[in-house]
Amino acid sequence: MNKEHLNIEYNGINFKIEREPTESYDLFYNRAWYIVKKEPKTLEQLNEIKKKSLIWKNINFMKMKYDNKIEL
Repeated sequence: MNKEHLNIEYNGINFKIEREPTESYDLFYNRAWYIVKKEPKTLEQLNEIKKKSLIWKNINFMKMKYDNKIEL
């Protein structure tokens, strides 16, 4: 695994997920799989899921609270 990104093939689609500079490798790995399992089909979908993955990470690992209206 490259320390700055992760290449994952999932259901026949290759993804390259970039690591955030301050992100631990464990959190990065979990966030990358969150993105991939959402199965984005377009670059626009991928970019939106990447943004949401940061919120998902904050909720699930940093125990931060967000408005319930946010759809992950």
